[in-house]
Amino acid sequence: MTADVSTYGRRERDLHNRHFPRLSAERPNLGVGALVVPDMVNRDDYNAALTWDDIAWLRSRTSLPIMVKGVMTGEDAILAVEAGADVVYVSNHGGRQLDHLPATIEVLPEVCDAVRGRAEVLLASGIVRGTDVVRALAFGASPSRSGS
Repeated sequence: MTADVSTYGRRERDLHNRHFPRLSAERPNLGVGALVVPDMVNRDDYNAALTWDDIAWLRSRTSLPIMVKGVMTGEDAILAVEAGADVVYVSNHGGRQLDHLPATIEVLPEVCDAVRGRAEVLLASGIVRGTDVVRALAFGASPSRSGS
């Protein structure tokens, strides 16, 4: 679940290229037979009413792992874990949703300290070389279970 934004960000590249993904119900990348809801035109696919209680409700309904993406503070990490998240995903969406956010590696220690091993902590973006991986792991990010 993405927990940090309730609207589609202003993306300069899309504007420059005259690409307006929210102005059309067409989803050609989904292939033939894809479900297209008639009222999707000019509608965001985000739910601004989503709360921590909704994550807790989902936790009560499933044993599947729940990942909360977009966590950038220790306070939100605690709320995510208390709501039942198995994975806290530190992400600023590559800076595409809101300008001037801190780098994910900058907030990673705070998030890991708040989680205290009660959930896995994953990190999005900012990994350019092996030393970045070492830093992230040293700050407390969970190692990959895929072996890559």
